[in-house]
Amino acid sequence: TMSVGGGNGTDTNATLPPSDPPRLPNCTACSVGAYNPVFDADNCTRCPPHSSTVGGASTVLADCFCLPGFEGDPPAGVECVACDEGWYKVGFGVGPCVQ
Repeated sequence: TMSVGGGNGTDTNATLPPSDPPRLPNCTACSVGAYNPVFDADNCTRCPPHSSTVGGASTVLADCFCLPGFEGDPPAGVECVACDEGWYKVGFGVGPCVQ
């Protein structure tokens, strides 16, 4: 058998018999800020508020990170909240705000 898909988060989890030519189903990758854990599903799920994915074609909630200036851990169920005044967080991630 041969697996089809890309190494960039677009793996379709489809397996073809060796006699079949490689082909991909008609689908569109989720855009930045959304993910789709179900192969061949119609809709992408938006990341929780104040979080986003770093790139497109995400397949799991774990790809959703808090935006710069917010702290939290969406995959763990901890919502992203704004840093307190005088505190900051640079870049995407699950780390805390710092002073």
